Amino acid sequence: MSLGVLPAVRDEIQALRRVLQDVVMSRQLSDQPVWELENNNRFSVRSLYNRYVSAFIPFGPFVEFDDALILNWDTDVPFKIKIFGWRCLINRLPTRYLLEIRGMVSPNPRKCVSCDLDCETLDHLMINCCVARLIWREVAEWVDLSCGNSAGMKDSFMDWFTLCKGNKMKKRKESVFWAATCWSIWLLHNGIIFRGDEWNVYDTIWRIKALIWRWYFVGNITYPNCNFYEFCKDPVFFLS
Repeated sequence: MSLGVLPAVRDEIQALRRVLQDVVMSRQLSDQPVWELENNNRFSVRSLYNRYVSAFIPFGPFVEFDDALILNWDTDVPFKIKIFGWRCLINRLPTRYLLEIRGMVSPNPRKCVSCDLDCETLDHLMINCCVARLIWREVAEWVDLSCGNSAGMKDSFMDWFTLCKGNKMKKRKESVFWAATCWSIWLLHNGIIFRGDEWNVYDTIWRIKALIWRWYFVGNITYPNCNFYEFCKDPVFFLS
């Protein structure tokens, strides 16, 4: 016994007939594939990728976050520091908060290892912790730059880049202070956890100075233009 055509199927058939009503079959031409996502009708991985991500990442105006990622990879620092900076900007460092939400540690030790007051998120550890604030303030006083409190890692990166660029620093050197400070804070954090160290702002500042001095002579360390103590007196002068 025939049950007939379901209403939904019947509607689809009618819609298909309307689409194909102007199509004329030709026996002289053979069928060939056409890729409509490219102007030349040829397939490309790029066009397929753009079509795929458009469903998840809406295209919009160029934002500051995109600029920070590009500038981070262009900074004249060792490659592992570029990777570290990239992980900072996309919030992929293994802080206690991220480890807890992934079920790798219990909720009890989520507090910051430096201040033991607030939850150890990346923004807190690097920017908002009282220890981090002291370190950033000392670095700003060392280079004689006025940098206010940033809301997060991306804002902090762009604030330091803009200040350094405004002081005529060499291209690709504008972000070295930010990279060295974040790296040193992370080393301090790991030392507290794995070796039982105590935080010391004085030692951290000297580590930052030594890192920037070494990075300044990337590729030319055999013939330095100044010694370490000359560099520490006026780092902006040598980086400009």
